[in-house]
Amino acid sequence: RLLNLHIQSISTTDTMCYISGSNSLGITDCSLSPLLYQLDIAGKYFKHFEIPSEFKALRNYMNFLFSCEPFKQTMVPESEVIWDWEQQTKHRAESITTGSAPITAQRDIEGPDMEEDEDIEDI
Repeated sequence: RLLNLHIQSISTTDTMCYISGSNSLGITDCSLSPLLYQLDIAGKYFKHFEIPSEFKALRNYMNFLFSCEPFKQTMVPESEVIWDWEQQTKHRAESITTGSAPITAQRDIEGPDMEEDEDIEDI
């Protein structure tokens, strides 16, 4: 709710701007965009959750961010977001039943060494 109110306060009906109120992409936008993307995808898939219609400013901001070239160039497919959340859920469930600590970011820490021009799909 507060994020929606902030976006309403910095945007006009004609112009959408970044979270800082400026016309340039900032670190806050870069931090928020993947979180909002995951919320949008995983929320719908696992919990049938969608941003409430009364949060129109937030939805417009998300559409604005997701259409930015830097975001489009770095976004992962929806299937990967769902897969990642399934893995996290699986590890949490295992830690509850076994009493072990959940594995977080294990893939990033112990992932295979990649050559600079090697694609993830080639692994």
